Amino acid sequence: MQQNAYILFSIISAILSSAAAVYIWRRRAAAGALFLALLMLSIAVWSFAYAMELSGTEKQIMRFWLRIEYLGIAFIPLWGILFTLQYIGCDKWLNKRNIVALSIIPVITLILNWTNEWHHLFYKEVNLEISHGMAILALTKGIWYWVHIFFVYATYLLNSFLLLQMYWQRGRLYRVQALTIVIAMLPPVIGNVLYLTNLSPFPNLDLSPFAFNITGILIIWGLFNYRLFNVVPVARDILIENISDGLFVLDIANCVVDINPAAQRLTGVKISSAIGQNIKALLPGWTEFLACIADNADKEKMRQKIIIAENINQHIDLRIIRLKDRQGNKRGKLIILRDISAEKELEAKREELIHNLQEALAQVKTLSGLLPICANCKKIRDDQGYWHQVETYIKNHSEADFSHSICPECGKKLYPEFYEEAASNSIDSL
Repeated sequence: MQQNAYILFSIISAILSSAAAVYIWRRRAAAGALFLALLMLSIAVWSFAYAMELSGTEKQIMRFWLRIEYLGIAFIPLWGILFTLQYIGCDKWLNKRNIVALSIIPVITLILNWTNEWHHLFYKEVNLEISHGMAILALTKGIWYWVHIFFVYATYLLNSFLLLQMYWQRGRLYRVQALTIVIAMLPPVIGNVLYLTNLSPFPNLDLSPFAFNITGILIIWGLFNYRLFNVVPVARDILIENISDGLFVLDIANCVVDINPAAQRLTGVKISSAIGQNIKALLPGWTEFLACIADNADKEKMRQKIIIAENINQHIDLRIIRLKDRQGNKRGKLIILRDISAEKELEAKREELIHNLQEALAQVKTLSGLLPICANCKKIRDDQGYWHQVETYIKNHSEADFSHSICPECGKKLYPEFYEEAASNSIDSL
C-alpha cells in the first residue's frame, strides 16, 4: 500500500511537470521559457522513471530505470542555470562557449552513470534491499556522484542568488515572480538533502521526485496567477524611474510588461493594474494612440504627434521602438510618451500673434509704384479702371486726409479783385 502511494506521487509529479512543460513550450519565444520547458520535461522524465523503478522488484529492471532517470537528473542543473541567466536578461553569458562548458559535467554524469559497471566511478555498489515492504536500490556513491552533487548545488545557489538579486531590483510583480521560482526550487532540494544525509524517515528513498509535486504546483500557479512568460523582464534596465518621459514596455502580444512613474502620471493608470493587461483594454479612449501601435506592427521605429480623445488639450509626442534580442527575435515594443501640451499652447499663441500682426499689416495702406494720372484734369485711375480725384484716391489708399485751402497763385486767378484789394491795404499800412 505504501509502495503504491510512492508510485502515485511520482506519477502525479510527472504529469504536473509535463503539463507545465507543454504550457511553457508554447510560449518559448519569451525570455527563459525554452530552458524552463526543458527543465520541467527533465523533471517529468525523472519522476516517471522513478515511479517505474519503485514498481520493480528485480535489480536489473530497477537499474535500467535508474539510468533513464539520469536522462532528466543530469541536465536539470544545466537547464536551471540557463533559464535563470536568460530570464533575468544576462543573454551575454549565453554564448556557445559557455553553454558547452556548462554541459560538460551533465554529459559526463550521464555517460558515467550508464557505464558504471565498467569503472564504478558513479556508484561503488548497487544493491537491492527491502525497506517498508518494498524493494529499493541501496546505492553506495562514488567520486563522480559527489562531483555531480556539487554541480547541482552550486548551480542551485547561483540561481537563487541571481533571482533574489532580481527580487530586490525589480518592481512588485517581478519580485513575486522571482520569489515564486525560488520557492518552487526549494522542496526538491530539501528532499535531496534529507536523502543524502540519511535524515529521511525512509532510508535509501530519494524524496526529491515526490517534492517535485510542490514544484509543479507552484510553477503552474505562477503561470496563471503571475503571468510567468506572459510578463517577463523585457528591457527593464532602460526604464529609468525618474525620467520625465512616460515609458511603456509591451510584450509581443501588446500586453504591458512595465511602466514607469511618468507614464502612470500621464495616463492615470497604476502599475498594479497595468502589468499584464493588453494596452487596448488599459487605454480604450486613446484611439489615435492605439491606431499608431497597430500601424507599427511591421516597423522598427515610429514617431508621431497625437491628441488624446478624452482631453483635446492634451498633446502627446509618441515614439514606438521595436525590441529585439541578440538573435534578432521580436520581444516587444518600447513606447515613449512625452507631453507636449505646453509646447502646443505656446505654438498656438504664437500662431495667433502672427495672425493678428498680419491683419494689422493688412490695414496699413501705403502708396508705391507707378500711378496713372490724367495730364489734364489730374484724376488718377485705380486698378479697376475707374478715375478718381487725387484727394479721393489718396484718401482711399493711405491713412492721409485732406483740409482744403487756396494757394496765392490760384487766388490771383480766381479772386483778382480780392487779391488787389488785399495788396493795396498792405501797401497803405507801410
